[in-house]
This record gives sequence, C-alpha cells and structure tokens, in this order.
Amino acid sequence: MLTGVTSRKPETVAVLDIGSSKTVCLIGREEPGLGVRLIGSGFGVSAGLKGGAVIDLEAAESGIRTAVEKAEKAAGVTVQDVFVNVALRSMHSTHMNVQTEFASGAVADRDLKRVLNSSLSELAQPDHAILHAIPLTWQVDDEDGIKDPRGMFGQQLGVQMHFVLGGIGPLRNLAHCIERCHLNIRSVTASPYAAGMAVLTEDERDLGVTLIDLGSGITSAAVFRDNALVHVDALGVGGRNVTTDLARGLSTPFEAARTD
Repeated sequence: MLTGVTSRKPETVAVLDIGSSKTVCLIGREEPGLGVRLIGSGFGVSAGLKGGAVIDLEAAESGIRTAVEKAEKAAGVTVQDVFVNVALRSMHSTHMNVQTEFASGAVADRDLKRVLNSSLSELAQPDHAILHAIPLTWQVDDEDGIKDPRGMFGQQLGVQMHFVLGGIGPLRNLAHCIERCHLNIRSVTASPYAAGMAVLTEDERDLGVTLIDLGSGITSAAVFRDNALVHVDALGVGGRNVTTDLARGLSTPFEAARTD
C-alpha cells in the first residue's frame, strides 16, 4: 500500500457569461489528461441589462441566479466560485512601450516583474479597470521582437504592453450583482477574447485573424496576431437593433421579427 501519496480531487469549474439578452452558466469538471468536461448548463434572461451595463439590479440578479441554479441542478453540484465573461460598450485597447535599465548582466525574472509593474503604474485611466495586461514583445537594448528575454545580456529592458480596459462603473455593478448571488469572482475575461481562445486554432491566431462576436446589444471584436491578442473593441449595436428595425419597418411584433 502506498503511503504519503494524496490524490487531488478533480476541480469543478463554473463559467458565467453575462450578455445583454441572456446569462449563461456552464459547469465543468476536470478530467486528468482530457481537460474540462461539461457536466451542466443553464441560462436566464438578462432583463436587467442593456448594452452590457446593469440598469435594474434586482432583474439582473434574478437572471444570474436562474442561470446558475439551472446549471447546478443539471450538474448535481453547488458552485461558489465563477469565471466571468463580460462584454461592455466601454471595452477598448491601449498599447504602451516601457523601458528600464537593469543592474544584472543577464535578464532575470525580477527584471521582468519590475518592467511589468512599471507599465501598470504608468497606465493612468482612473475611470477604467484593467481586464487584461498582456506583454506582446520584449526588447533588450536595440534588439526587439523578443518573446522571452530571460537569460539574455544587456543594459536596457523594454516591453510592449497591450491593455484591455473596461468602464469601472459597469464592472462594479456587475460584480455587485454576482456577489449578491453569493458567488465569488475568480477572474473576469473580455467575451471576444474568450470566444477567440475557444473557437480559433493556434495557426489562425498566429497568422492573424479578427473575430467578430455579435451579441444582442453589443458587437465586439478581438484581433489576434503572432498567437497573441493585440486589439479589442466594442460597439453598442447588436442583433436586438436589427430585430427592432425589422419589427418597425414591417409593422410586425418583436418576437415575429427575431432573427435568431
């Protein structure tokens, strides 16, 4: 009999995708060597959201609770932590180049951390929260386009950073709704980024591709190049606008004009 060996219990993972028309909850369980297997799903109507922003706290909370409860019932588990996907009209990208000198002859982990922290401190957008901070390429002295500078020799270290930002007000309101449902947020991901990682191949992300995520109230885009996310943007126009135009132009009920 083996002693001193403990087997880690497979982790249950819950994802909450909050859209303008519906909120979806997916629950999966880790399977060694296979990734995560879907074991339950559920959805609720996002009656309290418009363009990704909360306009009715109680209605938004109700939609989240409904989605999570349906997914929990289907999976036969109870979740406390969730990974959250969001799409906001205020989502946008900004790029920044940061350089610093380092004392050691070879680039070490501590030098990378110092440059990354320096880029975070230089980003001055108090009305926005950072959803993603992605180092695209590094520079050692005059050599740029470096993917991993650790172990290289030089005197100056630089990085090109890509920040994905979202309005801090809408994000706080969404977080408040989720917390009122007694759920802990493990991370927040921009929906077009999550969609790109889910449906695009590594070759597509490496060669360059733009993914369009057409939602009910928001159309967002994620641009990938060199296997990295290089741009994110969003417009407050979606499928609901098309449906409304059809309903008004054809003088037909909203449900009859739905295009989905």
